[in-house]
Amino acid sequence: MSSLLREAGIRVSLLGAEEKCCGDPCRRIGEEGLFQRRALANLETLEKYRVRRILVHCAHCYNSLKNEYRRLGADFEVVHHSELILNLVNQGKISPKRSLDWKVTIHDPCYLGRYNNLEGVIRHLLSACKGIQVIEMEKSGKESFCCGAGGGHLWMAGGKGARMENMRLQQAQEVGAQTVVTACPYCVVTMDAAANEEGERIRVKDISEVVVESSGIKQQ
Repeated sequence: MSSLLREAGIRVSLLGAEEKCCGDPCRRIGEEGLFQRRALANLETLEKYRVRRILVHCAHCYNSLKNEYRRLGADFEVVHHSELILNLVNQGKISPKRSLDWKVTIHDPCYLGRYNNLEGVIRHLLSACKGIQVIEMEKSGKESFCCGAGGGHLWMAGGKGARMENMRLQQAQEVGAQTVVTACPYCVVTMDAAANEEGERIRVKDISEVVVESSGIKQQ
């Protein structure tokens, strides 16, 4: 994402050590008080720097900052990185002209498709990338299948039976995809772990990585 921002000539500011977790995992596992303390502390920091627009990479952060923080008095715009990339492509600031010859399937993060109606963004970006063949899984878009990390489960030990990320990887394999494209670090971590665990050659990539490769941008 940093490479794409540099290519487009966009300057960003970072909170550095002052950046803390948005608190989404706390709320999902039932620690409501901890979530509110974290959120209010974050709002205080953001207000100190008069932040009015926030770019996020994580779909969970996107949902929390955009929808849940607003109920606590937040007054800023929240942009998911896939939205920004699509805008840059539409404006001609990013040019995905290099043909990749990839067969991909899309794993829609729950907090993009199901909860925030952004399932079309990844598809528009992939259609702008030359040589990419998209094969949809049965469970996709608003009816997508969770990667297994939501609800705080990224930090929980698995129980009995098949893990959700392994089930989702199997669904991707069944449609003959060589690459799974998603837009959330939770999904990348779990799906990639499942692929490595099963020794599969299927790749898992964030949409920003796909656009970087399609645009021939040298990563720094």
